[in-house]
Amino acid sequence: MAIRKPTISHAELRKRMRDEDEGILSSEAASPSQSKTRDGSGNIKADPAEENRAPVDPAPPAKANKRPKQQSSAQCETSNTAVVSERQTIAVTAPIPERGVSKLFDALLKNHDEQEALRLVLNKALPLYETALLDGSFQKSLIDYPARSTTATTRRSLKHEAINVAKQAFDPLDVYTANKIGRIIATAALAAFFENEKQK
Repeated sequence: MAIRKPTISHAELRKRMRDEDEGILSSEAASPSQSKTRDGSGNIKADPAEENRAPVDPAPPAKANKRPKQQSSAQCETSNTAVVSERQTIAVTAPIPERGVSKLFDALLKNHDEQEALRLVLNKALPLYETALLDGSFQKSLIDYPARSTTATTRRSLKHEAINVAKQAFDPLDVYTANKIGRIIATAALAAFFENEKQK
């Protein structure tokens, strides 16, 4: 059999092989993110450092800040109403004491008229008597003090429980008006206050 001569010259064959090698190198340079090497047989293999690199987990979504629960305006109003409803404002009338009955009252007369002076004394006497009503230490019988015919009238806030105790003690038949109960409470509070003044 006759041997065919190659149709491509030896120089042309070497040129094609060189061009193929340059094309492979160019494609590897165009992908810098993938570090690849050739093994002994000429096959391309990935960089071991790339293969051992652990996958990066995506960052977890940020949690929205939870706002503290705020008490609604309706709840605030209900709470305030409950506190206010524990007390009741009543009209109180008390007779003006004679001179010499109370050292505090006589001292206040130097700068105030009789009605205003007695109202200032009530500011101290009523809270003390309210406490006595609540703890049961008040005098159960009606008491008064030497007084003139003129009176002083004002309005004061007392706890419902204290008013009910006074009603049970001084109006067991429930026949007195609210103004009458207010006068009884104010007079008894002042009488107890004046008596304590004498004991000091």
